[in-house]
Amino acid sequence: MFEVSLRYGRHTWNKVNNITRFRGKKSYDEYICTTCGAKGKSYQLGQISFTNAEFKRHELCTNKSQRISIQITHCHACGNEFESMTDNSIHKIVKAPDGKKDGRGEWVMGKTEPVLILFEEFCYKE
Repeated sequence: MFEVSLRYGRHTWNKVNNITRFRGKKSYDEYICTTCGAKGKSYQLGQISFTNAEFKRHELCTNKSQRISIQITHCHACGNEFESMTDNSIHKIVKAPDGKKDGRGEWVMGKTEPVLILFEEFCYKE
């Protein structure tokens, strides 16, 4: 699951429920995008949480070909290749290596080879 801002991308969000719902002690609001039909829940003001399954539908609203860089929020990976993946650093998106898929995140250049940064660990920089 990952979070995006209500102002993220080209989405037009509509609140589904009239009254805030509760699950245990947590309160949340449900939102749906009028363009692509992506559904999300807002547990805090201005942020929408998506499940990984909803992310593919969410991608319909955003033009992936225009994205050229990402900003790291917090990278949990370790190793020599990930030394430059510090918080708030900006990296250019590169093509996935042969035989590798980019369904779980975006590929950026590590120290010597491309590395996969997961969707929870970055936000797109335009």
